[in-house]
Amino acid sequence: MTTTMISCPFCKASIPSDCIYCDICGEKLRKCTSCGAFAKSKRCTKCGSPTKEINTVHKFSQPENGKRTIPDHLVCLSSDLRIGLSHDAIIGRRGSYGNAFQNFPSISGLHAKLIQIGDVWKIEDIGSSYGTFLNGKELECNKPERIQVGDIVKFADIEFKVTE
Repeated sequence: MTTTMISCPFCKASIPSDCIYCDICGEKLRKCTSCGAFAKSKRCTKCGSPTKEINTVHKFSQPENGKRTIPDHLVCLSSDLRIGLSHDAIIGRRGSYGNAFQNFPSISGLHAKLIQIGDVWKIEDIGSSYGTFLNGKELECNKPERIQVGDIVKFADIEFKVTE
């Protein structure tokens, strides 16, 4: 499966074209209704036509060969939020993806931390008010736990699926 990459109109990071939010800065993306260019305002800077928010959720497929895959994203199960995993990124309203979490008041300002060690990803609760859960089990504060593709991570009452 080949994914086309685009440049985020906000932070200029290279991100998959099927994103709804930028994987790096967390801003919600817009697309021109005429030329299809990605934009950050209500008018396209290339052709001047109106833009609209992207509202479709990317569908993920599991590998057919049964091999273990490397986690790459957290996909919210109750909204269209999809964020890319980034080493030492902070999940929360004041964290690395702050703009993406503004509409989730139950998620703490600094809620959890993502940690990468080679191909292994871990999640760590960093003193959140309402807890971080991995597959239904509450994480102990400051004790990282490994996450894998298919796991369900819950920040307070908001569930995310770990995807590739």
